Amino acid sequence: MAASKFTQAVTTIHAALYGTQPAHPVFVTETNAAAMGVQAYANSKVMSVADGGLSNSALATTVLTNMGINNTALNDALVSYFATAPADRGFVIVQLGQILTALADPTHPQFATYGAAAEVWNSTQAAAYIYSSNPLNVVPAPSEELPDVTSSTAFTAKSDNIVGTGLNELFSAPLSQNEFAGGVSNTLSSADKLNGGAGTDTLAAEVVPEFFGATGNNQIDVQPRTTSVEVIKFEAREFGSNDISTKTVSIDAKWMSAVEMIGSSYSDANLVIENLTTLTDAGVARNTEAITITMDHTDEFNSDGDASDLTVYFDEDYLLAGQTAQSQAFYFLLDEAAELAGNSNRLARIDVDGIRFTLAGSTTVQELQAPAAQLAGTHAGFVAAL
Repeated sequence: MAASKFTQAVTTIHAALYGTQPAHPVFVTETNAAAMGVQAYANSKVMSVADGGLSNSALATTVLTNMGINNTALNDALVSYFATAPADRGFVIVQLGQILTALADPTHPQFATYGAAAEVWNSTQAAAYIYSSNPLNVVPAPSEELPDVTSSTAFTAKSDNIVGTGLNELFSAPLSQNEFAGGVSNTLSSADKLNGGAGTDTLAAEVVPEFFGATGNNQIDVQPRTTSVEVIKFEAREFGSNDISTKTVSIDAKWMSAVEMIGSSYSDANLVIENLTTLTDAGVARNTEAITITMDHTDEFNSDGDASDLTVYFDEDYLLAGQTAQSQAFYFLLDEAAELAGNSNRLARIDVDGIRFTLAGSTTVQELQAPAAQLAGTHAGFVAAL
């Protein structure tokens, strides 16, 4: 499921009303409800005063406190809004979240007053989407305990080369209007590069078949290059005729490294992920079990007669189990003068009672001692003694 105004409505309501973010099953159910109508969904989450809900004053204080912007002026204004539209208090909260999001823009006239709070809000909202959209998260999480996340970064219809930060980040790639060929096309393409940097990063992309040329007839696999992006979600969009054989989107994952979780999310078309590897960014192959394959709320037969399938093909070189890592270090000790003179006693001027060294990134001296090596006299004896 790509981030959208519907997911944002859900995370806004939960953050503002409860100071938490929902478990994945609740997130899915309520996102579907929001898709049927954001206003109706939001209002359903806020009980009216007549039905025993919070008073306008109490609700305003709760919402503004959870959003990090509670002050007398805003509180009075929000109480007034609630009083004017008592049946739309939930929708007012969603709109307030949208306003706060916009205040993170340094050019906004109120940035000096609310910019810092807006940046925190946006970071929390991005973290909320990452948490609640993960099928493994089956309990709600307090907003303040969510991992730090910078504002989400969106791909464009052009060739992108995006570099992330040291925080957990969300990278979104929705479909985009194609101003040259008409219709819509991917913002995540074979021309894109993404380096998520440190942290646990998520890529959420809507995808249809990629094409080259201007007509759309020459289709190829989508083959982006990603590094340090741990969680990847593809929403394969349905297209073409009623023939299910024409409704497959293919992702070539050969240049996607450090992946920990990858799969289909809210797809309507079939999705094929091929050439998946277990490589880390350093080029080290992990066991195949290091990667989790996910299929989350995809289309099924009851809706339109053609369910969405997910097929994942690993590169055969990365179907691994029981792999262990082993490191080796080679040390060469040489008395150059003795070497050039052909002197067989080449250990005479070298300290041969052991080896002392440090590892990269550490100041701790490692020491391997073998006093008997000092008496060895020959290279072979020295090696045997060590």
